[in-house]
Amino acid sequence: MSTNYEKIRDCLKKYPSYVLRGEHTKFCKIHGFDKEEVLNVIKELRAELAQENGHNSFKEFLKNNGLKLEDVRKVKFWQNFSGDYRFSVDTKTEWYENTEEIINELKELIKTYKKPTHKPIVEKGKGNSVVVINLYDAHIDKLVLIDETNPGGSVDTNCFVFEDAFDKLLSQSIVYQPETIIFPIGNDFFNANDGRNTTLKGTPQDSNPFWKKSFIKGYETLRRCIDKASIYAKVKVVLVISNHDADKLFFLGQIINATYEYDKNVDVDTSTASRKYIKYGVNLLGFSHGNYEKNYVNTLPATIMIENKDIMPEINYIHHFCGDIHHKETYQSLSTKDLKGCTISFLRALSELGKWEYQEGYVGIPKTAESYIFVKDRGLSANLLVHI
Repeated sequence: MSTNYEKIRDCLKKYPSYVLRGEHTKFCKIHGFDKEEVLNVIKELRAELAQENGHNSFKEFLKNNGLKLEDVRKVKFWQNFSGDYRFSVDTKTEWYENTEEIINELKELIKTYKKPTHKPIVEKGKGNSVVVINLYDAHIDKLVLIDETNPGGSVDTNCFVFEDAFDKLLSQSIVYQPETIIFPIGNDFFNANDGRNTTLKGTPQDSNPFWKKSFIKGYETLRRCIDKASIYAKVKVVLVISNHDADKLFFLGQIINATYEYDKNVDVDTSTASRKYIKYGVNLLGFSHGNYEKNYVNTLPATIMIENKDIMPEINYIHHFCGDIHHKETYQSLSTKDLKGCTISFLRALSELGKWEYQEGYVGIPKTAESYIFVKDRGLSANLLVHI
């Protein structure tokens, strides 16, 4: 070790800006130390600083996501080219020795659940319109654990964002006094399909390992939204099966259907058809996740019309909603005398930026929730947006 090692180290600690900026040439010129020796000490100090900052962020990350140190299989700390401190976490797969524990927790939630309040602004729906409240690709159990983005994404936070966006859209939409509120659920509501933390096809996902508790929290969030909407109008819940979480959604749909089985104000469609339709006056409203439809979007209008050929003479407007691609795209077919318009909307995602979005270049895209108001005999009347 150089005889100047301690002197260089003490001097750099006294003037830390040289460490943070890596200005070894300027430092050597002012203080008269060897360039190579100074560079080695700067690298050493920056590594120590990276580890210290990384450990502090790591502890905060565990706290925010309800994780303990024993839930972590391995963690890696590093500093990127911009000088920012990053870390990645590989969690253990969750395992419950007593499966009745989670079942009892779900039963307790259902037993103790209290309907939320939502301050009425207008009278209950008496108009001739329908509202579609769309919150797509929420991925509530998604964790962002990669270098390109800041670590985060707790289930509680994601569910709060989801419900807050729903509340804002509901408040804006009920001024139109809708007779029915359509609430599509599913559409990658969860990030992973099961306890393996993969999609239905087996693609690994950065997801909260406590997937069973995430399932319960998701059910509670959707139930609160449905109950608030039912204060103002009849509610039509449409389960849209998606590619990330198809199995989870099946069971979620069954629980929600059982919850409202005897509620005359709430109707739940739990069928597993990949495309679903609702006729309202001269409007045909369609719903699908979009993971298949994005591949044949140019011929999708023809598919929709064929699948609804028995009612097409009564339809003037078609609006089909999709998600999956995490950014907004709108397609509109040419108008004809037989069909006044067919619009296909791919909607933005609510979830945080992840590795896939970053690699595809979908950066700077706002997270948006939307509602659409359709008048019974006139088509689309309004499109309301809430930016998250």
